[in-house]
Amino acid sequence: MSNKKGQLTLFIILGILIIATVLLVLYLNKQTLLGNSQLQPQVQSINGLVLECLEKITGESVNLSLSSGGIIYEEKNETLFLNGLIPYYNLQNISEERLKNNIRDYIDSNLADCSQDNKGDYLISYETPKSNVEIEQEYILIETYFPIAIEIEETTSLLEDFSFEMNTNLGYLFESAKIISENNVLKEESLCLSCVDQITIDREILTSITNFSPNGLLIILNKELNNKKRIESFAFALK
Repeated sequence: MSNKKGQLTLFIILGILIIATVLLVLYLNKQTLLGNSQLQPQVQSINGLVLECLEKITGESVNLSLSSGGIIYEEKNETLFLNGLIPYYNLQNISEERLKNNIRDYIDSNLADCSQDNKGDYLISYETPKSNVEIEQEYILIETYFPIAIEIEETTSLLEDFSFEMNTNLGYLFESAKIISENNVLKEESLCLSCVDQITIDREILTSITNFSPNGLLIILNKELNNKKRIESFAFALK
């Protein structure tokens, strides 16, 4: 008999614990919802700041890529550059993967510093950004995983995913430079202008060429950005 009473007491205690746990979870969920409602203006402010920074830094990375033949970061012992700045496209393989990785690394290296906010009466912690870059002919898409925890009055909100799409001819101009460099436009150390003209006319690109003999040729490809009164210029070299 006493054994049955002991089992009954145990079941009652377990039941009380289960009910208490459920009530606690419901209470905490309610407090979290209330806290998030109070946090909304601060969260929106931080979210807006990060998006502004992502737009700014993406623009910087695209401009750097355009002016340096798609290379922001040189690799170790790499020397095949005109005047130390512009890569010779016919002497080394500049891949689209490297172009994307350079832009990714530039964004991930600069986004956290740009996004710092010390003005609010709340605590913010940042993790390291990790971006994915997709380059199409007329735009570039950045998707960044960047966890940011915002704590106020013992309640924490989390921002994680950010994205930005920028209209740019970078992908198209990079592809055009690769086509020119791979089509044997250099004939006995001189440039086949008609060969370059044929490629650029077909692709609706304006070209300027400067001879830095004996160091090689600087070629700048110019194309108007669709729906905008702005010209983008892509520089690369041949030797």
